[in-house]
Amino acid sequence: MSVAILIFVVAMLLIAASDRLAEHTGVVAPVALLALGIIVGFTPWVPDISVDPQMIVAVILPPLLYATATSMPTMDFRRNLTPIAVLSVLLVAVSAVVLGFIFEKMVPGIGLAVGIALGAVASPTDAVATSIVRRQGVSNRLVTVLEGEGLINDASALVIMSSALAAVAAHVTAGEVIGHFAQEVIVALLIGWLAGEVMVWVRARVGSVTADTVLSLVTPFVAAYLPANALHGSGLVAAVIAGLVVGREAPERLHSSHRVAAGQMWATLQLVLESTVFGLMGIQLPGILHDVARGELHFKLAAIVAGVGLVATIVVRAVMVVPLVLGSSRRNNRREQKRPRLEMMNEMAGKMTEKVKDGPTTVSRGGRSMTITPERASTFRHRVWRALADIDYFTEQSFGPREGAVIVWSGMRGAVTLAAAQMLPESTPHRSFLILVAALLASASLAIQGSTLSLLVRLVKPTKTRPVTRAELRDIYGRMREAAQDVPVPPKLMAMLNAQGEDDSEVTGDIRGPAVSLAWNLTSRMRESGVTLTQAQRNQVSALSFRYALDVIAAQRKALLAVRDTGKFRPQALDDVFATLDADEMALELHAGPLLTQGIEEPGAPADQDPDDRLAPLE
Repeated sequence: MSVAILIFVVAMLLIAASDRLAEHTGVVAPVALLALGIIVGFTPWVPDISVDPQMIVAVILPPLLYATATSMPTMDFRRNLTPIAVLSVLLVAVSAVVLGFIFEKMVPGIGLAVGIALGAVASPTDAVATSIVRRQGVSNRLVTVLEGEGLINDASALVIMSSALAAVAAHVTAGEVIGHFAQEVIVALLIGWLAGEVMVWVRARVGSVTADTVLSLVTPFVAAYLPANALHGSGLVAAVIAGLVVGREAPERLHSSHRVAAGQMWATLQLVLESTVFGLMGIQLPGILHDVARGELHFKLAAIVAGVGLVATIVVRAVMVVPLVLGSSRRNNRREQKRPRLEMMNEMAGKMTEKVKDGPTTVSRGGRSMTITPERASTFRHRVWRALADIDYFTEQSFGPREGAVIVWSGMRGAVTLAAAQMLPESTPHRSFLILVAALLASASLAIQGSTLSLLVRLVKPTKTRPVTRAELRDIYGRMREAAQDVPVPPKLMAMLNAQGEDDSEVTGDIRGPAVSLAWNLTSRMRESGVTLTQAQRNQVSALSFRYALDVIAAQRKALLAVRDTGKFRPQALDDVFATLDADEMALELHAGPLLTQGIEEPGAPADQDPDDRLAPLE
């Protein structure tokens, strides 16, 4: 037991130091952990270790995919759905077939079905590339495409692998494979969406931050992965969909302290799980080599097959990416042609919104009358905004040969390849040899592509992420001020301020600053005034001020959420503002918690209190 605890502690320390080690050595952290795992595995006193592949597929992957999905902006995911679908589904299928023919020719006696199964094993990419390119400051669109590919391609590869293995035991047609894949995806979509909605509803009614964090932790398992698998759907896709739903609705429906605590928990868990996977991957390699040494095929052939397979994956990926890049340019040209018409519609929508501000308006068009409500006019205007924002997004972050080169070289294989290879049945011909091929392919891909991807990004110079501009922030803050000024000052608080010679304009002027400052300013005005207040009245002033500031934050968050789906503002800019609102809200509740939980008592002084000590407007 003491040895196990020591190993665990050392492993956690190595994980914590992996990023710093990578900075000094120039090697990405997963590659460093893989190397450390191999070194530990070859240590004489460490026995051969074989990790149950189901632990990776069912225990590690669901939370990793869920956590990534919760942080992905759904607006960007929608915009890049085409390249994500091509890379995560079509590319996986084509790669599996091409590699299947190669493996069948190079490995004697495995057959085409097993070759395609191994090809599917070698098809899914690893998320390491996303973390590397993000640190290089590439465009958010490029990061979104790589993240989206990683969210889906694991499930695609596992479905293709299981279908290919089923063909070994019985005749399975291409139509049956496609039907099986469609069934798994549809079931996963429904289960994932339902799981996300239910868990957000439940978490919104939980008062404890700790309990909410626990519910967040079990969501990818209990609410998504397990139900989807029970209904013959893809548990991994269900976890992804649940994460997208939670990530979209959490800012609106969950308390800020709950979201911040859950986010910190997931960030820590991601680091530990990802690092553990690569460490285990390296530790298992010596045991796999020993198994192959007892078989008919030798290590040299495995290295050659893995090398040819790695080159083939890069070539196939390049062939699939070229049409994506060319098609993206053509689609951008078509979108630009629509801009003048959309700008005209935007101008009309603005006039209509102003016209119906005070109530529904009936307009005649083509001999027919139509009633335009404020809600309908606002919905139409938001749709026009979204169409224009999409054009701006694709224009600013276009895909060209530079971005295509980064996408091609980012297709490195990783731990999922090794885990899926170990899911091959025991009856599979040359099973240990095939696992070794997968392990060598994944290790070489991580070592070569992972170590050179940063250099490639610096050489080809793809589109960089555009920093948040002052104009964008001014527009966001302008909407926040408008939302804040629509929040009425509580009558009792207004009465107190009027007693000190304040008026509405002076109060709303304070709203230009953060809500925390607003609350403190209002409280300070009363406490520093010349009017004598009882302690109960001072508490009431503070409670009213803080409650008013919290209402302002709620109104500002609601206004930003309403405009979020238009795509008018970049998710990165909104995320920064939402983080500020969350911090303000938690700071207010920390300072005013006792006052707000006690409630706001009706003012009034005891019968024996001096009348001059009472606050006149509240009597």
